[in-house]
Amino acid sequence: MSNLADYQQFKFLLKRFIQTAERNISEKFDRTTSLGKEGFENNDFKKIGRYDSITLANTEVQIHLCSSGNYGIKPERKGSGSGKIPYIDYEFTDGYWVNIRTTFEDYKITKLQIVKWKSNKKDEETGIEYKVDDLDIFSEGEANRNVKELYDDFFGFKKNKEGRDDSMVDYQIEFSEKLLDSKNMILQGAPGTGKTYLANQIAADIISKGRTTEVKKLDNFEKSRISSVQFHPSYDYTDFVEGLRPVISKNEEVSFKLMPGTFKRLVDMAKLSPSDKKYVFIIDEINRGEISKIFGELFFSIDPSYRGNKEGVLTQYANLHADPEEKFYVPDNVYIIGTMNDIDRSVDTFDFAMRRRFAFYEITTKDSAKRMLVNDKVKNLMTRLNDALVNKEQGGLTEDYQLGASYFLDLDKTGLDEKRVKQLWNTRIEPLLKDYFRGEHHSSQKLKKLESAYFGEVDTNENQGA
Repeated sequence: MSNLADYQQFKFLLKRFIQTAERNISEKFDRTTSLGKEGFENNDFKKIGRYDSITLANTEVQIHLCSSGNYGIKPERKGSGSGKIPYIDYEFTDGYWVNIRTTFEDYKITKLQIVKWKSNKKDEETGIEYKVDDLDIFSEGEANRNVKELYDDFFGFKKNKEGRDDSMVDYQIEFSEKLLDSKNMILQGAPGTGKTYLANQIAADIISKGRTTEVKKLDNFEKSRISSVQFHPSYDYTDFVEGLRPVISKNEEVSFKLMPGTFKRLVDMAKLSPSDKKYVFIIDEINRGEISKIFGELFFSIDPSYRGNKEGVLTQYANLHADPEEKFYVPDNVYIIGTMNDIDRSVDTFDFAMRRRFAFYEITTKDSAKRMLVNDKVKNLMTRLNDALVNKEQGGLTEDYQLGASYFLDLDKTGLDEKRVKQLWNTRIEPLLKDYFRGEHHSSQKLKKLESAYFGEVDTNENQGA
């Protein structure tokens, strides 16, 4: 992790860079090519031709403020030459540079983007960008979190290449560390145990490096690093990896174009990011899809042992790629979470080749009550019903058929209001139990026993739980 002095110097660099660049934009005939040495005395400042050079993070960083051409305001001006001016960059491998580029609005720099650029080749967008207002670089205080993250993002490419020594992150959820270790994880359990909700919490925890478990509290770039789908019987390879999709031309003619699927889009983004920027792909109800049809040859690519293997595999549509020899691989910074219900009728068909590539974790109804409910009386009602479900004299089912805390969330907020308790039974629980016992000879007797267990000890005169 970088020290505070590095972050402060980086904040100072951004401040001077933006101030000077904006002056250059407005002063067309009186532009400067240098920030000047003041403030950079300890950074080995050099003026080399039309750019400055300083040392920051043990790296030679170049600052390009001006050229004989136009500034890079027009979106079509990218890559080498004046189109990317002004920018800050460093060379992190032979002929490969990491740039901080600018976006102007009304002659003011409003955004900074990180772009990878290689000599004589087009830019590689990383998707990493920061609003200047969010950086707060013109204040007198310490560098804020966004400045620190921009610093880490910018120099992260070099650090990852050299073998980054990450400090330990204190994640809020125990499953976060387990996912980082296993790469692929499946959360399985009874209906309503909050598996999908937990999957999103894990994703937010990992993406934010322990800052939050709520997706809504992530910034836009962090949110873009989480993607989710729900498998179903009609979902296939073209939805997940890539396939031909109809497109309409300007002449309103219909043709077909090769388009990436949801998983490949996330993987392509992850490949362009520093490896410490993690990406999480959530597959809800993973066992409801036809796994072999959806993943195809990707069984090899998602295997934890072959992550980052750039040899990869040829996809089914490789012959339509610009480079037919281009192979698909999943980088190390992509993590997969699947969820599935134990009682789903398609569980038994879950592909064994996939099973060995995932770590499985059971989310019990007791786990869900502890994690999702606060009202002790509602917890007792839930426990009473679940105990009756598995009691041989009452429900006679296995724990796979118990009900998770999601069914009781409304009661947890309102307390054991008589009307709401009856409504929950009539509209959600009883219909589900009828489906459980459909075709059984003693189904009506079992339902009555379970109904008695559900209502038997409910004190409907108290609306507030403990």
